[in-house]
Amino acid sequence: MPLSFDTTGFRQHDQTHWLHPGTGDQVSLNYFDLVPDLPRSLSDLPGLRQDLTGFTAESGCLIEAHVVQLQGVPALLQIVKIPRPGQQHGQVFIAAFTVPKATCSAVLRIQCEETGTTGVREAVLMAELGPQNWFRAHPYAPNVISKLPYHAGDDMHWDPRFPQHPLSRARAWVHHVVRTAQVDPRFAALPPFPGPGPVGPAPGSVPGSAPPHAPAGGAQAAVPVPQPGSPAAQPPTAGPQAAVPPAGGAAPGVPPHAPAAGAPAGGPVPQLGSPAAQPPAAGAPAAASLPQPGAPTAAAAPGVPPGPPLGAPPFGTQPAAAQPGAPTAQPPAAGAQAAVPPAAGPLPDSPAPAPLGTQPAAAQAVPQPNPVPQPDAAPSVPPQPVAPQPGVPQLPGAGSRMHSLVTGLPIGGYLPIWLSNQDVGYLRLVDPEAALALFGAGEVGRADLNGGWVRETVMYEWGSNTVFLPGRFRGESGGIEAKMLEVAPAKPEEAKQAATPEAVLAAFRWLGGVALAATRRGESVALVPGGVQMWGRPSVVIKVAAGKSLVCAAPVPVGAPIWSEQIPPGPEPEELWLDGEATEEIIRASGLLAMYASQTWTVHPTELALSFSTS
Repeated sequence: MPLSFDTTGFRQHDQTHWLHPGTGDQVSLNYFDLVPDLPRSLSDLPGLRQDLTGFTAESGCLIEAHVVQLQGVPALLQIVKIPRPGQQHGQVFIAAFTVPKATCSAVLRIQCEETGTTGVREAVLMAELGPQNWFRAHPYAPNVISKLPYHAGDDMHWDPRFPQHPLSRARAWVHHVVRTAQVDPRFAALPPFPGPGPVGPAPGSVPGSAPPHAPAGGAQAAVPVPQPGSPAAQPPTAGPQAAVPPAGGAAPGVPPHAPAAGAPAGGPVPQLGSPAAQPPAAGAPAAASLPQPGAPTAAAAPGVPPGPPLGAPPFGTQPAAAQPGAPTAQPPAAGAQAAVPPAAGPLPDSPAPAPLGTQPAAAQAVPQPNPVPQPDAAPSVPPQPVAPQPGVPQLPGAGSRMHSLVTGLPIGGYLPIWLSNQDVGYLRLVDPEAALALFGAGEVGRADLNGGWVRETVMYEWGSNTVFLPGRFRGESGGIEAKMLEVAPAKPEEAKQAATPEAVLAAFRWLGGVALAATRRGESVALVPGGVQMWGRPSVVIKVAAGKSLVCAAPVPVGAPIWSEQIPPGPEPEELWLDGEATEEIIRASGLLAMYASQTWTVHPTELALSFSTS
């Protein structure tokens, strides 16, 4: 048996495939009684990486490649991403070990597919790093432009923040295999792979490939191997280990074998751009090395233009019928569930071997969002008197005229306050951090809007330097306490100038935290145009229901990052739902999804507001 690996958590599908029932990840183990089709020997790692990058570019993208040790036996480790076959959106991440010998090879690999809400990792990290730092030239072949772009979001440094992402799962599995895999001594003693003959692998094929993968489960899985010097594979012996008979004939063109990193590693591994690793002699002690989380990733080559924009995978979207009036904040209708493969036989709808070529999604035109409805004009904001002495909170005195005002989205240290649907004023927050800690936390008093929605309010006398935040609940004395914030009246142009791209990004990150706190209180959050009433469109509603994080945008944010890739084919729906597991990271990312959606509206960020509802 050439290889055996720990199959804990996997369910065996057939002799060569295992399936993880919780994630759907598929593992395959195959032996090939053929000369490996790798373009170079493992001793030439820089050249091997360059060739593999070019071969994989036609069907996806090589994320990383290393030479590692499995019980002292050299193995090629690759991590590759390819489009989901037969789907307009989404990716499959493949991590594979190829152990090449002079006349045969063994291939162990896992494929992890994006399902449910996808693109969260990309959305969060692109917002943090900035589009200008997102796309990179490939470190192994800077002039190669691959079908899927090479970008910063695939760096292993981010895996701990997104442990359930398919790339993170693939890397975690790789580290476990490096620590626990066993190699049959007879297979280890076979002559090493010296390199290709006169004819190398055809362009577009994946070197060292293996057949389709399937599911998993059990103790240790293994594949029979021929005796040293014998061309034929020996039948497996009876025992607790799962044995796989040798695969006869040419191996169908299967996706590349990918590498990994991410979970606890079992020893250092060659870093990207490191000199080629020399394969140790057969039987040498295992010294498997893998990139560690947090290790630097190869930087983009200077002067190389960035790759094309990333086609973000689907969020498991299900369009729902539009409801008149206020946003419904209802979860999408239940859709068909992916079928579980039968107990034996090929897996249905499994990603086909690389190279894979799915048709790109048709370009979507960006329609103009509906203008914000404007009700009849209300009295204009009263003239603002000369501001009082700064730094001294001003308590209301005799003759003071306090106004109850609904608030808008605080951005760049400025707070919008609405007297009517058309009249909005702005206050500069002297201590923005203190203000952000109060707003959105569920403690500030609220005004009732239409449709069961409420909005936070403040008490303010025009021109003063103090704003009062009435409490939402009565204190022990039976009264309602109010907190004070020092402010300064500001002109609209000041607030708009302060709403820089960086300030807007920070505001929507804050919105992600507000959404997390609201969902923990059992509330929904809506981002809508400001005013004293609740608008039906445009809007973004964020809520959690049945353990799912749900984000709904109306109208459909055509052209927005992440959103536009999730629009189903056919007539454009009235609204678009994105759903995913209700983890803290995904709920926080809803703030960025709201930002992307709102950027397709005709409403300036300083004229937006937040509303809350328990319905």
